[in-house]
Amino acid sequence: MVTYIYYLHEKIDTLEIRVSELESRLYLNSTNSGKPPSSDGYTRKNRPTSLRKHRYIYRII
Repeated sequence: MVTYIYYLHEKIDTLEIRVSELESRLYLNSTNSGKPPSSDGYTRKNRPTSLRKHRYIYRII
């Protein structure tokens, strides 16, 4: 029984290390790793909105 508990502790330690490695890889993209931009997927980057629309609205009011 005691050896089984030691085995489980070793297994937990191994899995915790693996989870931390996978979590660190989860947040990598082309800006913070050596991967090419084409590997980022289909997410669109936020573009700044034009202020021209807003100025026109304020002139009317």
